[in-house]
Amino acid sequence: MYRYVENEGALFRVAGPSNAFPDEVWSVSQKKFVPYKGDVPKPQGWGQEISEQEFQEWIGNVSGTEIQR
Repeated sequence: MYRYVENEGALFRVAGPSNAFPDEVWSVSQKKFVPYKGDVPKPQGWGQEISEQEFQEWIGNVSGTEIQR
């Protein structure tokens, strides 16, 4: 089960218990999650966990679509 994390205007999916290792990032241009290839681990306190509802609202506002699971 993924958790959704927002950081500096980007949305991530994280499978593990820590935000330090995001698995995927939302691509606005592709309208889907893509593998995250940035630097890890992230520092303690990185990112803000958001709810499924907040995530769906963000996707709708930014991409004009709903997430496909």
